[in-house]
Amino acid sequence: MQRLYSLLARIFWYILVCAVIALATYSAGMRALLAELHRIDQQLVDFLSETANAEVSLESLSGGLRGFSPHFTLQQLSVMPDGADVNPLILEQVDIEFDVWASLLARDIRFSRLHLAGLQLTLDVSRSQPSPGNIAPLAFASVLQHAETIWVSDAVVTVMLGDERRVGFKGSAKLLRTGSERQLRLRLRGDEGSHLSLAGSGVGDILDTKSFQGELHGRFSS
Repeated sequence: MQRLYSLLARIFWYILVCAVIALATYSAGMRALLAELHRIDQQLVDFLSETANAEVSLESLSGGLRGFSPHFTLQQLSVMPDGADVNPLILEQVDIEFDVWASLLARDIRFSRLHLAGLQLTLDVSRSQPSPGNIAPLAFASVLQHAETIWVSDAVVTVMLGDERRVGFKGSAKLLRTGSERQLRLRLRGDEGSHLSLAGSGVGDILDTKSFQGELHGRFSS
């Protein structure tokens, strides 16, 4: 019996050493790879342009590791849809953190955290048909729907009305995912002193009203 314990201890020790070496190799290799992200700026811009069917510009791309999870930071991202009189979607900073284990299990890209800072968006509700500026942000929805946390901070949203009026809102939002359950928190402050807060949870795609089932509670004051 003592010989068996000794054999098991030796096997466990070998496995532990191999795991430490593998993690160290992964960490060093990933850091070296992420340090060269600036070399693929144009390839990323081309991919985003094709995904959104719009002209995309990017000031810089960088990356690093948080623990063992790689993350990318995009600075000054602009998405300009095709068409006349269209305002671009602007993001001062996008921070993306990948979920390595979930990505391996799903054999697809999975995000653990997505932070959109300094969002500037103009929505035109005066037209009978959706404008390109309204549709462009939804082009990335399929890519982001599996993220565990989506956080939007310092957002500025301008709504264009039919009488050429513009109504501005500032605020933040957070969308959390646990399995198939979604939780939403939204706070907006209008130019004229109005306040809107929304909170809710449910199951399904929160951007698809036909498939989403849940509860949403709101409060508005002016």
